[in-house]
Amino acid sequence: QNCNSIERVYVQESIWTRFLDLLTGKMKRIRVGNGMDPGTDMGPLASAEQLHKVESIVRHAEKQGAELLLGGRRVAGLDGHFFEPTLLHWPKNMQAPFQEEIFGPLIMVTPFSSDEEAIRLANHSPFGLAASVWTENRRRGEALARSIQSGTVMINDSVVSFGMPEAGWTGVKMSGVGWVHGEKGLDEMVNIKYVNRDPMSRTQKFWWFPYTAATAQALQSGMAFLYGTGVMKKIRLIPGILRYFAGYLAVNRGKKDKW
Repeated sequence: QNCNSIERVYVQESIWTRFLDLLTGKMKRIRVGNGMDPGTDMGPLASAEQLHKVESIVRHAEKQGAELLLGGRRVAGLDGHFFEPTLLHWPKNMQAPFQEEIFGPLIMVTPFSSDEEAIRLANHSPFGLAASVWTENRRRGEALARSIQSGTVMINDSVVSFGMPEAGWTGVKMSGVGWVHGEKGLDEMVNIKYVNRDPMSRTQKFWWFPYTAATAQALQSGMAFLYGTGVMKKIRLIPGILRYFAGYLAVNRGKKDKW
């Protein structure tokens, strides 16, 4: 139920069988029970609603064609919202896995044949909080990490980045709000105040009331000059703009702001 946990795993085809054997063996050794018991590895889900959600996700995945490799049921003999550690094989020729956060003991595994395919599969999600790349080749791992659409990408590690105060933490797409941790995270605790000193504070601003037809004409001409098209049109506007401001300065010379 960690928002940074791994839910989708894409495995190179050459190590697919060996990876599944190791992962299955590891998951079978997870001890499910009271989370306050030091002999427990995994406690219950947070609520009956969450238990029903995870159960429904597994049933829906099976109907879509996913293969249940391990678990997939409530834990028998335990009073509470307990669900078995569950492993699903999601073939890559199927539609993308359900586009929602799981927050349950469920992992979906999919084989891939090339790095490009792995990146495409990984990025096909509305979420982008955290991801990880696992490889013996550091340069390959860094190249893959740069291509994954995620606020955080860890190489040969997972989850721990959230506990690193020096590591900026945010999400992309539908994941995460703002920044925490790191230099940029400090901005979340700062209120920015803008202070302006107007160099025209001793004169009546030309955009203040009372307004005249000449003021309106000057503003229209100024907007047309700044944002209009056509060089000659802009040149023809200049004399009228200059005449208005010459008269404005003559009237306001020496006057102080009445406010």
